[in-house]
Amino acid sequence: MKMTKIAVLCLMFGSSLSQAAGLDVSQIQNCLHQEQSLYSSQHPLKAQYLLQEVEGSVRDLILTTASHQEHIPAVQEILKTSDSCAEARTRALSFAKAKDLAALPMLQALVDSKKSDMEELKLWDAEARKALKEASYTQAESTFQADRHPSLALFMASGETTSILEGSFEFAADSTMKTSLETLAGADGNADLLEARLSERIRAEADQKMEKALALSAGLLK
Repeated sequence: MKMTKIAVLCLMFGSSLSQAAGLDVSQIQNCLHQEQSLYSSQHPLKAQYLLQEVEGSVRDLILTTASHQEHIPAVQEILKTSDSCAEARTRALSFAKAKDLAALPMLQALVDSKKSDMEELKLWDAEARKALKEASYTQAESTFQADRHPSLALFMASGETTSILEGSFEFAADSTMKTSLETLAGADGNADLLEARLSERIRAEADQKMEKALALSAGLLK
């Protein structure tokens, strides 16, 4: 069975964690850096898909304590009794699902070619093309493919984007799709260019989340 990128990273950086019972602050921070490396090593939506829908995320587990302080004891228990980053991620995903905190499963069709539902992908493609046409982004529309430009597909087809990618694609409520696209991705151009600009916004937000999780981690493991 082919290993995922996150599994390889865990073997590279996290094998020594299994020698200890539970994770200390430095080991937790190593887990966070492992997760963050996914955003630079592959498409950021693929990284998000792996962490939020498949493998689990220590970063997201820690961040839940900022908005749900009632979960702090449970999060501390997971961190202090997991023997590896991989175990902590798996337990984090189970916890998120149990507490209804998990992300809505929606990225698979766009970023996982082996598991993609072709009919769902066609719907993403059609909706995004329609939105690009309505925004008069003719160059982008003519070069767009949902599976090659997942960030652009998600932005154009989702409608209520802030509920999907939090702050990454946030725009004023009274903005039109055209003005929002201009603000976030610039003027009309090749879909590859717009995709790159939108993807960088996701990476930037991931950096901010990791920094916040790093700051919180020390307090959780006192």
